[in-house]
Amino acid sequence: MVIEVLDFASTIRPEKLKQRVGQGHPGSFYDFEKNDFDSIKGLRRLHDWLEACLREAQQHICWNKDHFPELTMTQSWLNISGLGHDHDMHVHPLSILSGVLCLSNHIKINLYVQSIYSLPTFLCPDQSDSCLLIKQAIELESGDLLLFPSSLRHGVSCHEEEESRVTLSFNSFFTGTIGDASLLAMLNRSP
Repeated sequence: MVIEVLDFASTIRPEKLKQRVGQGHPGSFYDFEKNDFDSIKGLRRLHDWLEACLREAQQHICWNKDHFPELTMTQSWLNISGLGHDHDMHVHPLSILSGVLCLSNHIKINLYVQSIYSLPTFLCPDQSDSCLLIKQAIELESGDLLLFPSSLRHGVSCHEEEESRVTLSFNSFFTGTIGDASLLAMLNRSP
């Protein structure tokens, strides 16, 4: 499946790519469209596998099963980075769990968590001074899948090879009824 999606990535015309926003040289991405699932060989099977991985990951999270239904993928896209491209620290709003499937080798993803030594914001004249971050770099190879909370700050280091770096990323959200109506805390999100 990885090879089939990589073959597709190599055929994407430049006008179909969208420029990423952010500092530096963030590269570009291809946002999957509904008809892509029938036209790109292996994409539907790959998405089914990613959905199964989401369900399996959710089984290991201690959310109350009565209040939080299954997660489903809400969007997915290919990240395509050339020599010198990077992707600054960011989060994925409107998502619960996000994922990155590496389609190339030697991809270094940086994860950032707030240090326990961060200062309360009321002590800092500049709010950015209050947040000390700890950076954890993870190197992934082709076929590796990384799932993480969408609110976790993350980024990708500068690409230093001639061959394009390609990853498939996705977001997810709960489907169905979230919460508890008896507590007046409920949201119904039908698929």
